[in-house]
Amino acid sequence: MYGQEVSITARVFLEGKELVCESFLRKKRYAIADIHWAYAQMEDVNVTLCCGKGQMEIYRLILRMSGEKVALEFENKKQVDEILEQLKAVNPEIVIGYNKNREEAFRQNSGEFVRLSNS
Repeated sequence: MYGQEVSITARVFLEGKELVCESFLRKKRYAIADIHWAYAQMEDVNVTLCCGKGQMEIYRLILRMSGEKVALEFENKKQVDEILEQLKAVNPEIVIGYNKNREEAFRQNSGEFVRLSNS
């Protein structure tokens, strides 16, 4: 299995050269230089509430680093897009956006993915 996925509902912001994720009980820092690929993900989720059933959209920022996949949940797409823009401004070498070819290349060899993306 490739890497590990961690899901955190958190306050997320850039501080210097790090992406900081704060939750109720912990603070996690990711070096921006270690992030090779980042993209937005949206998922429709069926929910059951006391008054009935419905659907809710969950927005995630996915960070791909060598050997690790991190999923950070947000309330709306605008928040995810803002963090993606900030990441790209701080480190232009980060690949932004998802497609299946990138997924396959990253799964096969994250180091080669980074080399090809930067050339």
